[in-house]
Amino acid sequence: MPPLLSICIPTFNRAGYLRVMLQALLPQAAASGGEVEVWVLDNASTDETSAVVGESMALGPLRCHRQPSNEGPIVNIAMGPGKLATGEYCWVLGDHNLMRPDALERVLATLRTRPDLDVFYCNFRCAIYPDHWPQAAHGGWDGPFGYLGNPELPGSFVERWWELLTARSAVCTQSYAHIVRTRICREFWTGRVIPPPFTCGLSSYPQTWLLADTVFDRPTGCITEPVLTIYNGAQSWSAQATVRRVYLCGLPMLLRFYQRQGLPASRVRQCRLFNIREVRTLVGNVLSSGQSAGHGGVIHWLWQAGIRNGWLWPAIWRGYMDAQASSVSRGLRRAAITLARWRDYCFHHCRPARWWHQRRHG
Repeated sequence: MPPLLSICIPTFNRAGYLRVMLQALLPQAAASGGEVEVWVLDNASTDETSAVVGESMALGPLRCHRQPSNEGPIVNIAMGPGKLATGEYCWVLGDHNLMRPDALERVLATLRTRPDLDVFYCNFRCAIYPDHWPQAAHGGWDGPFGYLGNPELPGSFVERWWELLTARSAVCTQSYAHIVRTRICREFWTGRVIPPPFTCGLSSYPQTWLLADTVFDRPTGCITEPVLTIYNGAQSWSAQATVRRVYLCGLPMLLRFYQRQGLPASRVRQCRLFNIREVRTLVGNVLSSGQSAGHGGVIHWLWQAGIRNGWLWPAIWRGYMDAQASSVSRGLRRAAITLARWRDYCFHHCRPARWWHQRRHG
């Protein structure tokens, strides 16, 4: 009998994260009595990932698919739900997502209770890496965290998936927050050409694009009590160049897709607020970093993003002003330090000053 749930974990050269993640997950999967299968999707890692997978097989029902070469993150992500998963439902988790104790049983109970639904949204907690990251998490982890991923869930059910799209939910861009019927995933990925990573909405948010394309207007179950803890700062796409592509290219394309799918204008505005906030932070961080290298490329990206998406101009301007304010502050501080050093030299350390002090106090 096939399992009820397939959990797919794409990874590449992140053995340290994966070891702790599997410690939290696999004992709970083993306790499910065959209702859960776990796949590690190894994108040809060159670190200790193979050894971690081997040692973790003793903890629960673990299978591994290793790509013959690095196929890029999106191809690796699609491999699980698109080809390998045998469960009725599929859940794509990151290797930095830690299952809370007994959370998997709550998830399975929800799936059993509502077999009529094709998609479920799972709430999660947000912690900081490395401050909150544990060295071990056997059977689940319930340690410290900063805030709740989605504090505005309306209840255990919404009539349409798009009702979950708000600025506070980060417009549902988290793959780990969604459990989807495997048949839907397989139909979506079969025969689809996958663009290079982070060049468009699909290759920036593959799981979210799938949801918007297939279950946009469908009823959705909600698990309001958080089942995972995720770690900000541990994401594999957190490099500045990648973040720039995500928020200036991928996310605006996703929001336009939402709009074409029929998202109401009020929700479109909420989603754009999230994009504006992230772009403002991005621009401010880049331009106030004090590193001139690469700024020409960033300005080109900002200009192109503003032309394609007019709602980003206020964010770009505010981010620029934030950076300018920081630059002015740094300039004033440097000027004050220089002035203090000049005064100290002129009145205390230069030869005339030393001669004057000797005569005065001699």
